[in-house]
Amino acid sequence: MLTDIENAIVARVSSKVSLATARVQAKGEGPVARYPSFYCATMSAQTRRIGNNLKVEPLVYLIMKFKSLGKEEDRRKGVYPIVEGVMSALFNQNLGLKIDALTPTRFQDITDDTDRQEGFIVLGMELKTGFVVNTLDDSDEQAINDLITIGLKYYLEPDINSDGAADAEDDLTTQ
Repeated sequence: MLTDIENAIVARVSSKVSLATARVQAKGEGPVARYPSFYCATMSAQTRRIGNNLKVEPLVYLIMKFKSLGKEEDRRKGVYPIVEGVMSALFNQNLGLKIDALTPTRFQDITDDTDRQEGFIVLGMELKTGFVVNTLDDSDEQAINDLITIGLKYYLEPDINSDGAADAEDDLTTQ
């Protein structure tokens, strides 16, 4: 579910920004832009028991990278409205998933010296949501095994930038 949430956030934000970028370009008001770009990561999660299930409340971090084309004042005038638009696009959305509606909780400038020297501005936005993980008992061994297998296949698949060979192999037997 965490990967689904991350992917859905990036897809929604990217689609909204792409539509706006296309409108600006169609009117001749701006150049074709490779930025802003968006990345998403789950930074942490709190869990709590709800009956026989587990409520997972992740803190998801949306990273927004912008190309800085002007002075500090110009940056604020251009970047902050985009951030507000991103917040509006995500607030109270469940993204078609069985999650609590998203709530942006804060954003901050996370530009490091390297990005700043290359003319980038990087902002991070924290979002809260939640979902329920149902209890799986021994009769659900296949479901448990499937979840573990999905994760292992991800780590054992060849990296597209490597030599094309899996880094490791192992047989896993669950009891």
